[in-house]
Amino acid sequence: MTAHEDLDDQQRAKVVAAAHAVASWARARRASWTTDPLPLPRAAEPIAPPPVLQEPVRVPAPRETPPPPPVAPALPASERSPAVPALAAPPREQATISAAPERTAVPEPPRVRRSISFAPLYPVAVVWLPRVLVAAAVVLAAVLAIRYVPSALTSLTSKVPSRSPEKPAPAAAETAAAPSSKKATGMLRVRSTPAGARVIVDGTPRGVTPVDLGDVAVGHHTVVLESSVGTIQRSVSVSADNATDVDESIFAGFLIIYAPFELAVTEGTHAYRPDDRNEIMLPAGRHDLRLSNRALGFEETRSVDLTPGERKTLSIAPPHSSVTVTATEPAEVWIDGTRIGDTPMNEAPTELGTHEIVVRRAAGGEKRFNVTVTVKPLVLNIDFSKP
Repeated sequence: MTAHEDLDDQQRAKVVAAAHAVASWARARRASWTTDPLPLPRAAEPIAPPPVLQEPVRVPAPRETPPPPPVAPALPASERSPAVPALAAPPREQATISAAPERTAVPEPPRVRRSISFAPLYPVAVVWLPRVLVAAAVVLAAVLAIRYVPSALTSLTSKVPSRSPEKPAPAAAETAAAPSSKKATGMLRVRSTPAGARVIVDGTPRGVTPVDLGDVAVGHHTVVLESSVGTIQRSVSVSADNATDVDESIFAGFLIIYAPFELAVTEGTHAYRPDDRNEIMLPAGRHDLRLSNRALGFEETRSVDLTPGERKTLSIAPPHSSVTVTATEPAEVWIDGTRIGDTPMNEAPTELGTHEIVVRRAAGGEKRFNVTVTVKPLVLNIDFSKP
């Protein structure tokens, strides 16, 4: 073996030794790694800062020894130049000495268990971890609510005892009382002969006959039928079960007035005159008649209710007036053939109208007077000395 080949073997041995040293160091580092999660701090306890780990020992890479300069092959003795001496191969001991320090320079790393440092991740974890936990709790609560709340409500509803029918719920009582607050109505059918009479129910016009009223409240009502030939008033009772019918024939009636003197009969601006039988034809219904006699100063109002075709008699008894008679001599006073008293006679009651008054003197002789007694008292003074 030549010196050059010996030098190559030494270099290869150094490279192999360096490779073995690097492999041993890598195995030692890999054995100290761990994947266990770091313990999280409790919520109530302050978060301790992560421990500062010792920085790993960096092993320097093996230095590469520059290759020795190429050695020219030995020439045969015949070709060697006498001026260039031949290079001698370095001794083996020197190569061994130079390789030994390189091996001892790579110490075996201690087999110490080390944890991976998560120090840079702590600030991020402290900020986002509570948010992630809250979001996870909300999602879990929503899932549980969707899954279990309907069944829980169903079970609670089934366990609620039903109320007794004697004590209905307030809402049910209000619902039951609501229809009762609305007044019940019935049907009122109104007819008249002749048709076309004005219909008034409780003072409110409701059309003309014939008419059907389906919204009349149940109960008693006053129905008035008005037409040109009369007015009729009726009291009816309306029920919710059956229709109430009002069918009236409206015709004129007749009124006969008896009075000791002539009377003028008027109603409003309308005057009524009796016929040859002393009868006055009036429309059926209620009438407020004004009876008057201007000559007697008499005036009176009477209310009359006539049904269709009815004949009614009305007697007028006028109030009494008074007569006062005085004379120059004692005398008797006779009114309409009846002796009333002696003079002087003060305020003798006398009916209104025309009367004959006779005054007879005790010494003989008399005087006769035809007088009209009015509402105003009558005073008669007689002087027998005058013819």
